[in-house]
Amino acid sequence: MAGFKLIQNYLSSDSDEDCDNEKFDSKPVADSQSINNHISLTRTLIFKFHWIDSFVASMKKICSSVDPFILELNNVRVYCNEQRTRTFLGIECHYLEPSFTYLMESLNKLLAEYQLESFYEEASYHISFFWMLGDRDKELKSYVEELNNSLNQVLIKDLDKNYIKVSKLHCKIGNKIYIFTLKS
Repeated sequence: MAGFKLIQNYLSSDSDEDCDNEKFDSKPVADSQSINNHISLTRTLIFKFHWIDSFVASMKKICSSVDPFILELNNVRVYCNEQRTRTFLGIECHYLEPSFTYLMESLNKLLAEYQLESFYEEASYHISFFWMLGDRDKELKSYVEELNNSLNQVLIKDLDKNYIKVSKLHCKIGNKIYIFTLKS
């Protein structure tokens, strides 16, 4: 299995004084996990072994022609996977530069060459920071307003945290992580 992620340990506060998570954390939540913060650029994909080297070479070529870009953080949203087997909390990210659009168009064309599905047509790029087993959409939506208030408190205190500069992509294929540096 493979997937592209922009890996960013972001908003994983060194101190909990930046936001009040007490109400959220005190609720017993079965089958939940916190996860490494990342922004997915593809669905989870299955690669044939003999595709890997050519795919990696193509990605190096694409990334070497893409300028680094900035993503802006917005609101917390609830996401559920297509199979409705996992529900996620994520912070929406909006791209501010055309280089991100070019990257996604190039990545989707490359996936099509391997007859793999592109990212969702109406993509909502986001930093996933929490997941639960099952379709827990309604349950988690009850926390969104409170989480958005906490997020906004953090972002107002440090405006630089509103933006993420992306200069590398990480791609995990099997148990190996490939790092692609964007044009410098």
